[in-house]
Amino acid sequence: MRPMSQVVSQPTYTDAVIDLESTIQDRGEQWSAVNPEHVSRMRLQNRFRTGIDIAKYTAAIMRRDMANYD
Repeated sequence: MRPMSQVVSQPTYTDAVIDLESTIQDRGEQWSAVNPEHVSRMRLQNRFRTGIDIAKYTAAIMRRDMANYD
C-alpha cells in the first residue's frame, strides 16, 4: 500500500469523461474512434499509473512471500 503522501487523487468519472472529450477533440480525426467513456472507466479501474508501479507492487508481494517461506 502506498504512503499517504504518494496517493494520487483520481478525478470523478464525469470529470474524466469531460476532460477526455476535449482532449480527443483537440487531437483531431486520428483520435475520433476513441470513446472517452471507455477510457475513463479503464483509468478509474486501474490503480496503477505506470508499469513500474505494478512491478513494485508485485515485488513487495514476492518479498513478503519469500520471508514467510524462510
